[in-house]
Amino acid sequence: MAFTSNIMIVRHRLLKELVKLWNNNELVDKIDRLPIELSPKRSKHAGRCCVHKERAVWKYKSLPLLGLDMEDETDELTPLSEYAARALDRAENGRPKDNIMCVIDEACSACVQINYEITNLCRGCTARSCQVNCPKKAVHVKESGQAWIDHDACISCGICHKSCPYHAIVYIPVPCEEACPVKAISKDEKGIEHIDESKCIYCGKCLNACPFGAIFEISQVFDVLHRIRKGEQVVAIVAPSILGQFKTTIEQVYGALKQVGFTDVIEVAQGAMDTVSNEAHELIEKLEEGQKFMTTSCCPSYIELVNKHIPAMKPYVSGTGSPMYYAARIAKEKYPDAKVVFIGPCVAKRKEAQRDEAVDFIMTFEEVASVLAGLDIQMEQAKPYSMSFTSVREAHGFAQAGGVMGAVKAYLKEEEHRGRTAKENQIITILQACTNRRDQLLLLMLAETGYRIGELLGVKYVKDIDYRNHMIRVCFREDNENEARAKNAEYRSAKISNDTFEFLMDYLAKYRKILQHQDYLFVNIMGENIGKPLRVDSVYDMLDRMEKKTGVKITPHMLRHYFANMRKQAGWELEMISQALGHKHLDTTIKYLDWLDDELIEASNEFYAQHTAIYGAERLLE
Repeated sequence: MAFTSNIMIVRHRLLKELVKLWNNNELVDKIDRLPIELSPKRSKHAGRCCVHKERAVWKYKSLPLLGLDMEDETDELTPLSEYAARALDRAENGRPKDNIMCVIDEACSACVQINYEITNLCRGCTARSCQVNCPKKAVHVKESGQAWIDHDACISCGICHKSCPYHAIVYIPVPCEEACPVKAISKDEKGIEHIDESKCIYCGKCLNACPFGAIFEISQVFDVLHRIRKGEQVVAIVAPSILGQFKTTIEQVYGALKQVGFTDVIEVAQGAMDTVSNEAHELIEKLEEGQKFMTTSCCPSYIELVNKHIPAMKPYVSGTGSPMYYAARIAKEKYPDAKVVFIGPCVAKRKEAQRDEAVDFIMTFEEVASVLAGLDIQMEQAKPYSMSFTSVREAHGFAQAGGVMGAVKAYLKEEEHRGRTAKENQIITILQACTNRRDQLLLLMLAETGYRIGELLGVKYVKDIDYRNHMIRVCFREDNENEARAKNAEYRSAKISNDTFEFLMDYLAKYRKILQHQDYLFVNIMGENIGKPLRVDSVYDMLDRMEKKTGVKITPHMLRHYFANMRKQAGWELEMISQALGHKHLDTTIKYLDWLDDELIEASNEFYAQHTAIYGAERLLE
């Protein structure tokens, strides 16, 4: 793997040495000597005041690599060996920390706190544009004529910098602050950088920008290695971008991972195929319903940006799971008891993994390179490991600009010839294949109400169900826990059949112990998230499993098409179908109906015969 800065080299060297000690069962016994061995007496210590400072930095940089952070230090005299013991104990009995990144206090000490400074290039000109234009009168002139800045008054607006004709005023950036696109990192009262979690989108730019390597990811390497050593099943799901990280064949990369001890290696690109399919159907639905665009949900950093900084964009973000999401479920289906480790290049994936019960750990490509070096595994000599399943070409292009869009467009082109309406026999097949009452009820209600999946998942069984009349209401709420919502702040109702109502009552009785602690109708009925409201991507996940089981492809949108066409066959007027579907325009509804041209002509003639006269068009010709 190519290292583009000395910071990466240092990080790699330290983790390699830690892994080497772990591999020799010497991590606790010999880790205290590691800073001394890395910076021996009379060694060069570039950027540090002395060798002792350098050793202290080595010590503190070891903490995040062990899965700890600066908050874990309560006593400066605590040796590294104790932290190593804590890390191994956590790997055995605990879970990784929730922190994604941390700032190494000892290493963060070199950046200036001012942004603008006047150099000796100042000519003491009489124009004094810097002084005249300063909005805070922070620029002053000495008797010699040279200007200076009162940094207590300066607000770092940069006007003096732009005004100086001699370019004598320089801008001095704080690299991490400069790199952060959302201003989530700043110095505290002690001059140490602090990451504001309420703003951070986990893009990792600050980590790469810091020239002193003071910002670290909280690693989970030893949690993974411990599970492998214990003999547990540990499956690696690998992002396709690993292809560009190592100078060898992809089969040898996977072979090296197998040599580390992973039970199996699965390409995340396999999950990308599910993302493409589900996101394509979701896009069709939203475009047909009048939404002008939809953005992908694949990038967790982008999702954090929307949630924290651009909430108005939330309705336009796809609810489809990322390739990692679907790949993890492929792994869990194949190895139900295994720990799943996502291997990728991205810091933000650590945050996404925290929200996904199917992903247990995260490792970066950089960490993989260090682990291989620490275990003395030569990738070029590894026995090649070939995938039993190969994904489509488009699924490998997600990391490229326009990659997701290109894959969706390619999928839609292939799907043009296929019908978008679910058939009754297909619905019956899926219902019979379902393994629980919740999934069956969900499908029945989608077919009988014509509701969008987001609308149905937002239904609350106390507030939104009229039990007397068997009516299900859609209510617009911005604060649904599962981010489900009605479209365009709509409020409408739909009646379900007596049989489906009885099914609903049976479902409420069967899962009453789970449902009694919250008020959403559809919830997770097993796993770590039991009792929490069901999310859209979980529904797509369930339907994907049903497709693999039955060979029948059904999406929530296809069930809306089914609803529309069944009502058309029953003689409902176009306007009534449109109202039931929550459409603003009749032309949207027409797209849902499997009408032949002659049927469209007949329906249009009937509609115009009833409604054209109101415009008085016949009088316009008089």
